[in-house]
Amino acid sequence: HGRRVDKCFPLGTPKGVVDDYERKLKLGSIDPDYATKKASEETFQDLGKRWVEDSCAVEHSFSYAKKCRQILAQHLDPVLGEIKVSDVNSQDILGLQRDLKSRNFAVQTINNILATASAVFKFALAQDLIPQNPCAGIKRLKVGQRPELEVWTLEERDRFLGLLREVNFPFFQACAVALFTGLRPAELRG
Repeated sequence: HGRRVDKCFPLGTPKGVVDDYERKLKLGSIDPDYATKKASEETFQDLGKRWVEDSCAVEHSFSYAKKCRQILAQHLDPVLGEIKVSDVNSQDILGLQRDLKSRNFAVQTINNILATASAVFKFALAQDLIPQNPCAGIKRLKVGQRPELEVWTLEERDRFLGLLREVNFPFFQACAVALFTGLRPAELRG
């Protein structure tokens, strides 16, 4: 299997990534010939799934990999999923960007979606499945200035907590923890 790994991973790939691949290969959870598949046979959707499992989920946190799976399923697969990897070009990516803009997605969301697409194509590029990344050269949209946040005064905070304490004590406790610690909602949920 040592020679196959050299074909699958570019120089400088962390040893842990290669070891994880070899472990999955031995367990039979990876097609041993996937690195030699022709890009003309593989759709974007298939490549995206492989990227998440073999690269993204190995190199990043569970929550980031989950986010990437959602982006693929909700935004990229419906548009690019059935297209062969070798047939996707920069015009397809620009069309996706225009479509997302026309549907009033936030600029940062559009940039995150395109960054995920670019990562999938970088994965394909590293495996010599495509000659170039179709996302290369496509500029990210500029994020506009964010509106200034309005915050409560200390009196407003105390009034809110006082009312909440009387109406819904368990919710009061959660809000008090959030207000006094600065924890994010996901951190509060555990």
